[in-house]
Formats: sequence, C-alpha cells, structure tokens
Amino acid sequence: MADSTDPTKPYRHFESNFTPDKFEEVFYWAKPILDYDKSSDFGKWYVRSIYANIAVQVKLCHDHKEANDDKEYLYAWSQLIKFWDALTRHEQYKDIDKGCFAAKMSSAKRR
Repeated sequence: MADSTDPTKPYRHFESNFTPDKFEEVFYWAKPILDYDKSSDFGKWYVRSIYANIAVQVKLCHDHKEANDDKEYLYAWSQLIKFWDALTRHEQYKDIDKGCFAAKMSSAKRR
C-alpha cells in the first residue's frame, strides 16, 4: 500500500481494517453520541465509508509530505478539504439521514 496513488487499494485496506474504536479515535466528537453497533446497516456502511475515504485522503497527503513534495502535498491537502466539504452532497450518501444512526443514551440525568 505504500506510496499508492490509486485510491482503490488503500480504500480497501482502510475499510477492511475498520473498527468502531478506530472511527471514534479519528472522529472523537462522535464517541459520546453515536452507537455504531445499534445503528442501521446503512448507517454502519456510511461510517465505514467516511472513515476509509478520509483515511485515504490523509494517507495521500502524508505520502507527499514524507517525500518532501510540497506542491503535491498542498494539492492533496486541498483535495482532502474539498472531499470533506462535499461529503453531504455526494450521490452515494444522498439517502443518509439521522434515522440511519442510533444515539448513545446519556448517562447524565437531565434536570
């Protein structure tokens, strides 16, 4: 997988090595609110897909940074930002909504 510029191979790697714990490490803000195990299959697919896609984009940035290729690094970083900004508009995610996900129950009592 090292230095792969074809995103298909690293995507398969990150998707096949996905765990909810890895997702929560990256998207730490989701940990107290998202119950991955109780989410729908479509919600779980979305979480795995977002994790793998973002991981690929970050890996490509990292590869260029490691190679001291500033021009390609800046381009890869801009692609990562564009990808992140466009997530909600991507065709494959059009049917995702809040109902696809289960919320963790809060342990704190509400007043």
